[in-house]
Amino acid sequence: IAVDGKVISGNSYVDESMLSGEPVPVAKAPGDSVLAGTVNQNGSFQFIAEKVGADTLLAQIIRQVEEAQGSKAPVQKLVDRIAGVFVPVVIGIALLSFGLWWAFGGANGFTQGLLAMVTVLVIACPCALGLATPTAIMVGVGKGARQGILIKDAESLELARRIQTVVLDKTGTLTAGLPAVEAWRWAESVDPADWRDAFYSLEKNTSHPLAEAVATYLEDQATLTLITRLENLTGKGVRGFYRGKPVFAGNRALMQENKLRLPDALKQQADAWSAAAKTVVYFANEEQVVAIAAISDPLKPDSAQAVRELRQMGLDVHLLTGDNRQT
Repeated sequence: IAVDGKVISGNSYVDESMLSGEPVPVAKAPGDSVLAGTVNQNGSFQFIAEKVGADTLLAQIIRQVEEAQGSKAPVQKLVDRIAGVFVPVVIGIALLSFGLWWAFGGANGFTQGLLAMVTVLVIACPCALGLATPTAIMVGVGKGARQGILIKDAESLELARRIQTVVLDKTGTLTAGLPAVEAWRWAESVDPADWRDAFYSLEKNTSHPLAEAVATYLEDQATLTLITRLENLTGKGVRGFYRGKPVFAGNRALMQENKLRLPDALKQQADAWSAAAKTVVYFANEEQVVAIAAISDPLKPDSAQAVRELRQMGLDVHLLTGDNRQT
C-alpha cells in the first residue's frame, strides 16, 4: 500500500506488522484506514488517498528515528559544556609544555617539546566523552529501530535506566502471533476421509489467518480439490460447493444461521475449548457440523524466561491486551 488512506469499497486483510508489530493480518472494510508500507493479502479493495509523502505515518516514524539519532541527552549537553572549557585549557597546556621545552630544553628541546605537547593532547583528549557519547546514542537508537523499538529521543534513552514498570502487549510480543490448530475432533457419524479434502481446499482458498492455520494443519493429510462458488462471509466464515453440495467453515453463528445440526459430543467439546480460551472453528456439510478445531496462538519459547528476567531486575511487569481474560 503506497500511501495512507481510507477504504471506500471491497474487503481484504492487510499485514500491518511492519508498523504495529502484530503479525496477524487485520481485516479491512469500507471506512477503515490503511497505511503506507503495509502489505495487502489475498483480497482487493479501493481506497482514497488521504496522506502522501512526508505526511504518511511511515514517513513520520522514519523522521522520528532520525531526530532521535541527532538529539542530545542531558549528559551529552553537560559533556559539551565541559569540553567547551576543557579543550582550550588542554591545548594551552600542550602549547605551554612545547614552549618551555623548546626554550629551556637545550639541544633536544624542540624534539622533547613536540613529545611533551603530543603526550598532553593524547592523555587529556576528551574524545571519550565528546565523541563516544553521541556515537553510542546514534548506534543505540538505530539498533533499537532495527529491533522494532522506537526511542523518542536521547533523553528518553538516558531516562530508561529509571524505568520501574514494563507494559507488554500479547499477540506477537509474548505469543508467536501465528495461530495454529491445537486440537481437532470429528463427528462420530462421519468418515474423516470423506471430508478432509473438502475442508482443506475450502480453507486453502481463503485469506483469513485462522483459515491459514487450518490449511497448514491439514496439508499433510489432504489434497487440493475443486471448490466452486466460494463466498467469504465477513465475520462468520466461508462457504463453497464441493461436488455440487454446500460446505461451510466458520464460527458457531454461521452454523446457527444455516440451521446446521451440532452433535452433542462436538458441542460439549467446543464449549470446553471456548472456556479454555481457544478459538473454535466449525466445519459442516449441508446437514450438520462434521468437525471442529481448536486454534490458539502459542507463547514464544523465550517469553516466560524474558518476563522472569524482567522481574528479577526489579521491574513491575503488566499485560495490556484487547483479548479476553481467559486467553
